[in-house]
Amino acid sequence: TRSRALIQPPLPATSHSSRLFCVRARGPQNSNPGRQRGSGRCVKEKGSTPFPAVGECYLATPDNAPAGITFWMVSGTVERVDIDTNEITTRSGAGIGNTEGRIIDMFGERIQTSPLPDGSGNLLAYVPRDQSDKIFRVMFQSDGERIVRFWSGRLPWAEELGGCSAQ
Repeated sequence: TRSRALIQPPLPATSHSSRLFCVRARGPQNSNPGRQRGSGRCVKEKGSTPFPAVGECYLATPDNAPAGITFWMVSGTVERVDIDTNEITTRSGAGIGNTEGRIIDMFGERIQTSPLPDGSGNLLAYVPRDQSDKIFRVMFQSDGERIVRFWSGRLPWAEELGGCSAQ
């Protein structure tokens, strides 16, 4: 069976997780995934893992979830969720392995398609109709035919292709 990812409300910058996240610092200070900044190791033992400092972007993976989920934490808030597994789909059933045509059939005029800068495929952006959701996107990356990964989040993070440190 496929899982459905749920996004929790934003967390204050001083929040801590209790064995939920293993923080992965990315960027010039620590380019070694799976390591908490400053500690040199991934904290999964007793206690809590501090969320990132205000103004910085980190990637975090949930300990007790299917592999292939990555949260972008910015100033203590989950700004984006990346999905790199076919075990998780959108509520509508869209996900990895679908064709570009299937995504366009599912969402119609709400999909805006553009080529990836490196020419390796396309980016299909689901743009919500509701005014209250205008700052959010669901992005589907294809190899030119099939979806190979997707993510959802708030702008500008949802449109970022260069990774957390690019902002």
